[in-house]
Amino acid sequence: MTNEQVARILRGAACFNLAGGISIIFLSDLVGPWVHFDVGRNMLFRLFVGGTAVLFGVAYLHAASAEARRATVLLYGSVLKYWAFAISLLCYFFFGLSGTMLLVFGVTNLCFALLFTRVLAVGKEVLPGPSRSATT
Repeated sequence: MTNEQVARILRGAACFNLAGGISIIFLSDLVGPWVHFDVGRNMLFRLFVGGTAVLFGVAYLHAASAEARRATVLLYGSVLKYWAFAISLLCYFFFGLSGTMLLVFGVTNLCFALLFTRVLAVGKEVLPGPSRSATT
């Protein structure tokens, strides 16, 4: 896997997170019915969840251009994305989450989690670490 491929994955994840976060904060009345999901009127919830998505989106953009930070961002990002899929599945089976929302939110996060995991598993050449950078 090349540096440019990893950067593309990170930019894609950034777009997904930024669009999702902005939608939750500002466009939930417009987007919510399309995915059959009502975020409710709790502004604290909307701002925290949307803000977290935006924060990770910015982190992915930063990691796309800052190779030294990639491994940490990919690790925490993959954990968060696996968590997003797991809770989506739980809510789908037990709490009435729509199939559309499971696909749009859960499965998309799972796809990025798997891509991140692949980069972490095989991407030694694009994830510089202390021992590798000390020898070059």
